Amino acid sequence: MRTCGRTPVRRNKELIADRNRISRQTVGGGMKQNQTPQLNAKIRMYPAQGKGKADLLGFADLTIGGAFVIRSIRIMQINPERAGGEISDPFISFPSRRVAAEGEERYFDVAHPITSDAYRAAADVILSKYQESAAKGASV
Repeated sequence: MRTCGRTPVRRNKELIADRNRISRQTVGGGMKQNQTPQLNAKIRMYPAQGKGKADLLGFADLTIGGAFVIRSIRIMQINPERAGGEISDPFISFPSRRVAAEGEERYFDVAHPITSDAYRAAADVILSKYQESAAKGASV
């Protein structure tokens, strides 16, 4: 490694080798790109009437590939009496954080799927576990 003053300067070969090593670690770690990892959900029932247009039905923890978890995914349903519409199917809402800046409140996602396929896969797993849990009347 050469130095230029106090800052080390790497040669191009070293930079390319580092980039290739990092690329192999991220992509080649046993999972192909565009392959959906195994998803598992744990449901906590929470039947509560809200003040807004939607009622909270429960919470889900989504485990991704047995190695990563997203907690506090809300399972909700539109309340037709307060929303002035028809009964809707349950839906999920990933965790978000409210931030107030310059007198304006905004919500930012803490964790969420990037692709629509990943969102559908997560929603399918969570909502099917919720339906199981609702049928049994307990948390799954």
